[in-house]
Amino acid sequence: MTSRIDYNDPRAVGALAAGTRADLVVLNPSDPALAGQVADDVLDAAIFGPSRGPVRDVMAGGRWIVRDGHHVAEEETFARYRAALARIDPRR
Repeated sequence: MTSRIDYNDPRAVGALAAGTRADLVVLNPSDPALAGQVADDVLDAAIFGPSRGPVRDVMAGGRWIVRDGHHVAEEETFARYRAALARIDPRR
């Protein structure tokens, strides 16, 4: 059984609980740009710093989209990108 979430209901967001929307970003604590950052500066360092892989996991709408730094459709998307490049430049 799948329950529908009424996003106009203020109880449906703002908590980690059954029946609420789950959008999460987990940063990679091993990324050098995040090392030594105080909690208030971590997000700024991840976005504006020299991070190469600051995001470890992403959940959107209760589904994992990125796990261990890899998007669930990464291979398929990269294959489509290479195919598009080959159509633009057949030497590729």
